Amino acid sequence: MEDRFCVFKTAFSSDNKEILAAGNDGMLYFYNRELCDRVLVVDAHEDDVNAAAFGDASNNLVYSGGDDGLCKVWDRRVLSEEHPAPVGTLAGHKDGIVFIDSKGDGRYLISNSKDQSIKLWDIRKFSSEEGVKATIDKVRTQTWDYRWEDIPRRARKAMTEDLPGDSSIMTYRGHLVKHSLLRCRFSPFATTGQCYVYTACARGRVISVCVCAGWIRPVQRTLHCL
Repeated sequence: MEDRFCVFKTAFSSDNKEILAAGNDGMLYFYNRELCDRVLVVDAHEDDVNAAAFGDASNNLVYSGGDDGLCKVWDRRVLSEEHPAPVGTLAGHKDGIVFIDSKGDGRYLISNSKDQSIKLWDIRKFSSEEGVKATIDKVRTQTWDYRWEDIPRRARKAMTEDLPGDSSIMTYRGHLVKHSLLRCRFSPFATTGQCYVYTACARGRVISVCVCAGWIRPVQRTLHCL
């Protein structure tokens, strides 16, 4: 059978010179827009890479997240195809990651996951080997398919339990991740100071989270999955 390839996420660098692409083959692809050519391929994750983003305006930091449940931080200045090693890994999710958004300051990012949570991370606090192993082992026990199946009761209960080595600084719940790679983002700096995180929800709602106060509030209900 012929292999099929899909790109799940693309991102422009802040100077619009590069395009970052996340593939279902576990790879990150870097393209030079001006040369119309691929300049770097990174073996990033053991499973689909669903999310990727540049970390700040320097474009040196890159974040990725995949179905292995891990967020990885890459530094373009030391990154090569021969030695595709991240500078650090963020572990704590219990299922695959569907989206990543950077705050743009080279420190903080958020990730949305099939474990029905959003996590806030500080890249100055990477996970230990124990935490990485705990996440990988937990993700491998997940057998439900978020595209069309309901979350099993046993899995739903396990998703709220603490995971050893979780290095996230906040975890937000209250939305439903099903059917699609649902987005989550920081609110605009100019109008809100990035005080909020907002996300789509498979129940047809937009959910906002006050990062400072920690409350969760449904903003709007629609008739369809967002």
